[in-house]
Amino acid sequence: ATQATMMRTMGRVYTELGLFEESGSLLRETVNLAETDPSIDRLELATGLYELAKLYTWIDRNAEAEALALRCIAIREERLGVDDPLVADGLNALGNALTQQDRLDEAAAAHQRALAIREQAYGVDSEEVAPSVHNLASVYFFQDDLAAAERLYRRSSDLDLKHGGRENHGYATSLHTLAIVTKDQGRYDEALELELESLAIRERVLGPDHHHVALSLCTLGEIYRLLGRPAEGEAPGRRALAIGEASLGVDHPETVWMRETLAETLAALEADSD
Repeated sequence: ATQATMMRTMGRVYTELGLFEESGSLLRETVNLAETDPSIDRLELATGLYELAKLYTWIDRNAEAEALALRCIAIREERLGVDDPLVADGLNALGNALTQQDRLDEAAAAHQRALAIREQAYGVDSEEVAPSVHNLASVYFFQDDLAAAERLYRRSSDLDLKHGGRENHGYATSLHTLAIVTKDQGRYDEALELELESLAIRERVLGPDHHHVALSLCTLGEIYRLLGRPAEGEAPGRRALAIGEASLGVDHPETVWMRETLAETLAALEADSD
């Protein structure tokens, strides 16, 4: 049990660092240990399933992530009750996996239930509700309800700032998503300011080669192009793609998006030179 706990902790850290291969090896072994050793509590298995589901969502193995999250939720509901905050964690993982599969109504239901559990357990202005607010906003964004998405992204941003300060990855992520939703509403100057701040925080907190840094760089390049300044967007776009290919792989959907965004910037540059 001690070995499984240590491996799970290391795997979670590797996931946060973007070292997905190392994380997957450790988390899969954690789950295998918990499934085969009867002395390990079933709640330990549920936690391993939860961490592996989060990883699989990042590496685009979303159907597997969904199945893992459902197993996690079932164990926790049986042992802890349907309104326990740990159930909300599993619902959060499930909602993200469903979002990536474009099953947005199901994803919204999972995130809404997780948010309700966390608000009841911790309070509406607590740090713990911020991830559910943010992920529900993302569902609304993909449903093209940009006003609702922006409202919730701003709420999660305020919560992250209140509880974690400016040098906080959660706050940087909220700024990044706010940049995207304002960009998509044509407010490019506002989007540029938000993304520049997000990028600066992510580089300081996560390091220059983290895949979340690449996401900010790619969005920054796109904003510059939309502002009619594609020359300023080329370098961020190229750097984003290099990081994405190294950390996520050349075929990951985020890497494909980075490649397509850079291609649009280069096409705009070529058009400007004609």
